[in-house]
Amino acid sequence: TGLGFPQEERVDKETLVELMKMFTIWVALPLPELERECAEHAADEANDSWTADDRRNELVMKLLVGSRMAAWEASGIPAKRIGNPEVVASLVVDFLHIEGLGRDELLEWYTGIGLPAERALTLDELAGLQRMVAIWSVLPLRELQYECKERNIDCSEVADVAEEYLNTAVLDDERNKVRSALLNKLVADNRMRTWDARGLFASKLGCFELASRIVQQAEEIMGLGLQQLLDWYAGLMLPIETNMTREELASIALKVNLWSAMPLAHLKAECEAKGLKVAIAGECEEDIRIAAVNELLLNDKMNAWEVKGFQAKRIGDP
Repeated sequence: TGLGFPQEERVDKETLVELMKMFTIWVALPLPELERECAEHAADEANDSWTADDRRNELVMKLLVGSRMAAWEASGIPAKRIGNPEVVASLVVDFLHIEGLGRDELLEWYTGIGLPAERALTLDELAGLQRMVAIWSVLPLRELQYECKERNIDCSEVADVAEEYLNTAVLDDERNKVRSALLNKLVADNRMRTWDARGLFASKLGCFELASRIVQQAEEIMGLGLQQLLDWYAGLMLPIETNMTREELASIALKVNLWSAMPLAHLKAECEAKGLKVAIAGECEEDIRIAAVNELLLNDKMNAWEVKGFQAKRIGDP
């Protein structure tokens, strides 16, 4: 830390001893040998204004910085892509801070950036996302664009502006607007993929804001008691079966909530994939939606009744 590097608990004694040994060697090397060492590590930048002592100090520091940048890169921090050692060192400090946070503190950060609280969120997932956001926040703008491209994120509305900001001198606050837009897209993509993996079919909703709202509603549904879910189920005009569980009722409510929120085209595709007929063309959109949701609900119940031994498929009529 006396050399200006952050204190990292994961740096073991052996690594520190090796670094101090190299530092001692670099300080003792004749200046030509030190210059050769820097050239081999692509760390040499000649400056005619330097005195011999200044040049020695600068070259030793470059070698030290290069050593830590390589170590940070090996630990999973994209030091090369970030480029600036001071920014990388600051990111290391942020990572150390994140490692010390508990789930409640991480959840407070998560909801603070506008994301819905979820029971399924673990400490590791929250910490991992905050680390990713910390990295995205300091990547050069071009690298941030590359991150979006790698994830097939549509950034067409900011691409031209971002390119202009890459190639011209502009105000930092204008760059930050573009950075913020790209960062928001990366966070949204991360959550949409996670929600899909959890069976919430967020991508079928086609919109992050809508998916986020459905996730929040899903959390509310999962918080309902058995009687509340039975009261809701009774409104569907379906027979209430003996020994229906809270989990079974909540599952039905989650599906109905999702179907009701889907864009109509996706809802129709969901019906067609299950071989269900949707309302005839010419009816209003809301009528078609209601009919499609009813078809999906009845199909879901028919499958459940079949599993319970009611021979629903042989009877045919719900």
